[in-house]
Amino acid sequence: MTVSVRAARLGFAVVLGVIFVMSLVPVPDGLMVFRWQDKVEHALAFTTLGLLGAVARAGRPGPRAAGLLVYGALIEVAQGLTAYRTADVTDWLADAFGVALAALFARQCICCSRLAKSRS
Repeated sequence: MTVSVRAARLGFAVVLGVIFVMSLVPVPDGLMVFRWQDKVEHALAFTTLGLLGAVARAGRPGPRAAGLLVYGALIEVAQGLTAYRTADVTDWLADAFGVALAALFARQCICCSRLAKSRS
């Protein structure tokens, strides 16, 4: 296992934990700068997870994406169990958008990498 793969796995685990904790802490009033900020944050968080997951565990993007979607759904369920957060299906849809974006970006990087190797 290379250093970059090891670092990606560690990064994936850390980001997974940070997202879970940040998803369950109370949100102070006044943190929202624009209307869809929450959805953008969800999409960026899950794009980050998807990309780190792609580097940490090359191949088999389907199970990785499914796992991240389940993780996002579990976060929404956990939020629904708190008195200060709410479960929201549109948050999960933003998670799914982030996962899809990461999958497309990772696929593009793989294709470009293969093309560069074939030319050299």
